Amino acid sequence: MTDLLVVGGPTHAFSMSRPETRDDAAKDAPQHPRAGIREWLQALTPPATTLRLATFDTRQGHSPFTGSAAKAAAKAARSRGLRAEAAMDFFVTARGGPLEPGEIERATEWGRSLAR
Repeated sequence: MTDLLVVGGPTHAFSMSRPETRDDAAKDAPQHPRAGIREWLQALTPPATTLRLATFDTRQGHSPFTGSAAKAAAKAARSRGLRAEAAMDFFVTARGGPLEPGEIERATEWGRSLAR
């Protein structure tokens, strides 16, 4: 049985990616997914039991005005009947990465806290 599901993706245009934003991102990375968290959540059949869910994203910049795919995904998950308990942003140095210094350690600690 699954106790916790962790779902993540990049922040595109202030929220979860859309087909248009993924097409734009493909200019930097030609192999990109055709679907993202948004489509996955829309197609999801909520489980009979309340599944714990944590969401994360990667994004560039620390401004609160850049939006958060993690927070948008958590909100969408709650509207689908899931128990979204945590949303975390992780920061990249540029559009295609890599992660900023210290982010791997922060992600590791976040994962440990979810497991407790």
